[in-house]
Amino acid sequence: MRKRNPFRWNTADELFPDLEDALHEATVRGYSVVELARILGHSTALNLYNIMRTAGLIRKLPAGRVPKVDVHPGLATALEKCNLTFYRWANTHDLDPFEMAEALRSPVNMKDPKSVVAHKAFRQDFLHLYCKVYQQPDETSRVGANTPDMILTDFHITIEPDRENNRYRAYVHELANCSSYGKTHDEAYFALKSRYVLFRSIQKLRLLPDKQLIREAI
Repeated sequence: MRKRNPFRWNTADELFPDLEDALHEATVRGYSVVELARILGHSTALNLYNIMRTAGLIRKLPAGRVPKVDVHPGLATALEKCNLTFYRWANTHDLDPFEMAEALRSPVNMKDPKSVVAHKAFRQDFLHLYCKVYQQPDETSRVGANTPDMILTDFHITIEPDRENNRYRAYVHELANCSSYGKTHDEAYFALKSRYVLFRSIQKLRLLPDKQLIREAI
């Protein structure tokens, strides 16, 4: 997953509850945590995992150390790049890690529901690797938000003094509710960048197509 933006969402932003709602809607449409992190351009999936866990979209794992689970080296590397342990990854799919690891040691058994859901999770998040591991035709295809990847400087920005409140206001002319304040010119600008990342993330998530509709179209 390529890092497209160094900013994290501001959990204190008044738009943050909208982000949590958009994440919930995306999971209902069939998207996994790893997929959403990739779509949103995050370098890893851990920050998104933590946010979704705090929001109750992912169950919390028991505290304490857990036994090591042996998995395919390629999968271990892929998860390391996502900054997710195998336990956390299994948890994003609401699967038992030991049962999942056991199921992935052999090709999918269509008569075993546990094998089916484990392989579905692997294929969903790492399709290219899955095809390589199980020697299947690689028909890699990724679904992303159907909105262009625009950056803040593609818009008209104004930063002006708010003398009445002894601060600066920054806002994007083309985007309603995309504004911020700061004690200095630079502080207002960087706050606007943070707000914009949140704003665009919500927009991308809400425009994701339903996975079921995609499968029916194919």
